[in-house]
Amino acid sequence: MSARPHSICARLLRLLILCAGMFGIASFAQAGDVPQRVSVCELVKDPPSFVGHRVEVAGEVHSDGMDYIMLVDRACNDGQISIAFSDETAHHADVDALSKAIFGDGAPGTVGKEIKVTVVGMFAPYLAAQWPFWQLNLEGVLHLDVKHVPLHIPR
Repeated sequence: MSARPHSICARLLRLLILCAGMFGIASFAQAGDVPQRVSVCELVKDPPSFVGHRVEVAGEVHSDGMDYIMLVDRACNDGQISIAFSDETAHHADVDALSKAIFGDGAPGTVGKEIKVTVVGMFAPYLAAQWPFWQLNLEGVLHLDVKHVPLHIPR
């Protein structure tokens, strides 16, 4: 029984992205600690070129309060990247404030809330999915703006 061609290609693509991420992380360690300021649109347009880079990015947070947290930019047709919290940064006051805005302030997620942030993190592939998935491994929150907005329920 032979493997399907598209599954072999997907595995090779994941391996290539992982290798690119390792190279990017190694070159970043030599380059310094200053994050590269980019937009969500730039990350979505060419994700592999940012793998392993520490980036600063602004956008609007969208979340269901359980399964996903996305950083969205409406300027690029709602381009989005996943935000991943880590145990290492969860105790930081700035990251904790974002977590509370999403999970503990009113309804879970961003229902009835508008959350705008500027965050810093390491951009990386998430290879547990069946296809490459991009995420920002959150290191810090530079700016957090939370507004409660009325819910509009269609009648």
